[in-house]
Amino acid sequence: MQRVGLLGGTFDPIHYAHLAIAEEARVVLGLNRVLFMPTAQQPLKQQHYSAASQRLAMTELAVANNPAFAVSNLEVERSGVSYTIDTVHELNIIEPAVEWWLIVGADSLATLPRWHAANELVQLAHFAILERPGFELDWQSLLDQFPSLATRSVRIQGPRMDLSATELRSRLQAGLPVRYLVPDAVAGYIAEHRLYLAQPSAY
Repeated sequence: MQRVGLLGGTFDPIHYAHLAIAEEARVVLGLNRVLFMPTAQQPLKQQHYSAASQRLAMTELAVANNPAFAVSNLEVERSGVSYTIDTVHELNIIEPAVEWWLIVGADSLATLPRWHAANELVQLAHFAILERPGFELDWQSLLDQFPSLATRSVRIQGPRMDLSATELRSRLQAGLPVRYLVPDAVAGYIAEHRLYLAQPSAY
């Protein structure tokens, strides 16, 4: 059975920290590949700053030179709110012989009690949990709510890159460079389409 990592997110924009944690999880867990899944609409975020099609395009550019990385448009094509449980159900139908590992930052995992059908999700997928600089996960509280995490998750210490899409958008609005923070192809796409210079969109 193949082991495949699933890294979902708004990727608004995708940056080197996303790529670094995907590669770390791939190596540490011996994953056959990592599938990047841009969301159509993240349920815990009210606004996105670029269109789903643009975020999908940037993600494809970002992973193009790594043969172990791939991008899925499943959530973008499905549109509407992107619930991870729905995505895992669909992926299990498409690739039933795969063991899915959700790659999540510790700060994102802290919101697991708010995720749609979280208890079911913990039974369907494994979790690769990446530590986040400056964030301390209340692990015991999560285990109290989701005991299965104890045997269905791995905590990975690095790489601890303190980089966020919020910071990158602020830099772009201020006219500051993002080279060396995002892949060159992504920086070029952002410049060509003049992204992150205006107000966010509703989707």
